Amino acid sequence: MKTLALALSLLLTLAPAARAAGAGADPFNFLFLDANARPVALGGAYTALADDANSLLYNPAGLGALRGHEATFMHDQHFLGITQEYAAYASPKGWSVNVNSLDFGETTKTTYANPSGAGFGAVGLTDLAAGAGYGRQFFERLRLGAGFKYIRESIADLTATGYAFDLGVQHDPALLRGLTLGAAIQNLGPSVRFQRASERLPLNMRLGAAYRFEALGQRSAVALDVTKARSETPLVGFGVESVVGGVLPLRLGFTTRNQAGLGITFGLGWLHPRFGVDYAFVPYGELGSSHRMSVTVRWGGERAKDARAEERAQDSVRSRLNPNARFAAADQAVARGDTDAARRELATARRMLAIDDRRIVLYYTKAGELAYDEGDTEEARELFSEGIKAAHRIGTTGPAVSGSYLGLARCLADSRDMGGARLALRRALEADPSERQRAEIDALLKKLPRAPR
Repeated sequence: MKTLALALSLLLTLAPAARAAGAGADPFNFLFLDANARPVALGGAYTALADDANSLLYNPAGLGALRGHEATFMHDQHFLGITQEYAAYASPKGWSVNVNSLDFGETTKTTYANPSGAGFGAVGLTDLAAGAGYGRQFFERLRLGAGFKYIRESIADLTATGYAFDLGVQHDPALLRGLTLGAAIQNLGPSVRFQRASERLPLNMRLGAAYRFEALGQRSAVALDVTKARSETPLVGFGVESVVGGVLPLRLGFTTRNQAGLGITFGLGWLHPRFGVDYAFVPYGELGSSHRMSVTVRWGGERAKDARAEERAQDSVRSRLNPNARFAAADQAVARGDTDAARRELATARRMLAIDDRRIVLYYTKAGELAYDEGDTEEARELFSEGIKAAHRIGTTGPAVSGSYLGLARCLADSRDMGGARLALRRALEADPSERQRAEIDALLKKLPRAPR
């Protein structure tokens, strides 16, 4: 039974579509098994997303994106006692090495004459791949890479060895910021002798697309891969990731490679510029589940510095695109006497605001105050009146609305319309002013001459 389970699990998880061509169509099918918890949780969709120490396994072109040293280690507790160990290192100079091994455990050796296997001992099945590769950035948006791997498969007393090459490319189209396209061809190489038979390597083509973006202020990404191996139908992998608070990656994926289960994958992790931990869970139906745990360390500073610089740049962009920041910048410009800069900041804030945004009233109030301080009473009066109209249209109250009424009262008082000024001040009090505004309103009411009885 154990022998049957091992064979079944191999067929179902490593090359599911190859069943139509026969179990022996291609040796070394363990090369299709995903490694590292992050790509696994994303359904194996990593051809375009690869930009770390896992790039050599999925697309060596991604090695050209590294800016620091990175090492990753993974343990996979697969179903039926199968275990996988994986380690990889990548240098900021673009080169990388990795080791990927699979152990199917042992089962009793039997014969037709001795079906119990008494006295025969046990046999095992192990796979090993050790690789090295290089990737480089060409021009601004293009990366190319190549990899070499030594592979070995041992079944009982039989061992087959071979070698293979991988080629990859990644491109960042200028038409959409955050989009990356990738392609790789894997396992190019000569046939391998297994006993008396000569077997071809499991040639594999990968096409992928990934899009990095911000969703609700969280760094996020979606990725899609289509793979086509020799003697297989095309397979699809899809994944989505969001890094909550910049430190908690949440991942969900789907792959058609897993025909033993629904194909759903899950994962989460903890992220730090120098250190990271990732976990992935993959159910395989009646066969059981796979649990992968990865640990990644980064050093050398360049990648971390770039990440911090990028974060600062994003904060700067968000600040420039925030109307509140523009209002604050206008106040600072007024404080230093630079009215031209204040007008530019207010105009920028105005362009950012929708017609039903409550802050449109604040714009008219601040613009009116600036015009009033410069002595242009007529322009100030028009701006304060527009602020009051906007408040009525939106249905809002608060200090910004009180500020427009207060400014209008000053303009009316300057034009000797004391009745209109008093009415505007009463409206300012009704609009829920701040304590400072309330004090200004009371002071101005005391200064206005009373209308004759």
